[in-house]
Amino acid sequence: MSATAELERWLLVWRRTFSAANSEIRGRLAEAESRYRKAIGILPTTPTKIALARTLSAMHRAKEAIAIADPVAKAQPQSAVALVALAEAQLEGGRFADA
Repeated sequence: MSATAELERWLLVWRRTFSAANSEIRGRLAEAESRYRKAIGILPTTPTKIALARTLSAMHRAKEAIAIADPVAKAQPQSAVALVALAEAQLEGGRFADA
C-alpha cells in the first residue's frame, strides 16, 4: 500500500471517529455553556467568564467568545489565562493579526 493510500485510509477512519464523537461533544459543550451562563448570572467571576469564552470558541462562536474574553483580558492584562482565551477566540474568528 502506498503512503498516500495509507494516509487516506487513516483520514477516513479519523473522520468517522470524529463524526461520531462530535455530536456527543456538541451536546456537552451546549450543556457547559448553559451552566457557565447560569453561574455568571449568580456570581460573575473571572474564571467562569474565561471558561464560557473558551467553550464558545470550541463551539465556533468566536464573536460571542471575544465579547466575553476581551473585557476580561483588558481588565487583567497580566493574566495569561485571560489572554490565551482571547487569543483562542480571535484565532477562531479569523482575526489572526489581533491574536
